[in-house]
Amino acid sequence: MELLREPKEVDFYVEDRPLTDDEKRLLKEAIAKNKAKAKRAKSKRAATSRRTAPASKR
Repeated sequence: MELLREPKEVDFYVEDRPLTDDEKRLLKEAIAKNKAKAKRAKSKRAATSRRTAPASKR
C-alpha cells in the first residue's frame, strides 16, 4: 500500500467510521489468508535451507 501525496493547496479529510460486519469478515479472511501464505513460505524456506549429511554417511 502506498501513501497518497496531497497536492499543494489541497487537504484530504478522512472520517473514522466503524466497520460493517461484512467488512470485518472480509478483513479477517484476508489477514488469515496472508498469515497462512507467509507460514507456508517460511516452512518451505526452512526445509530447503537445512543442510544434512549425505545418506551414505548417516
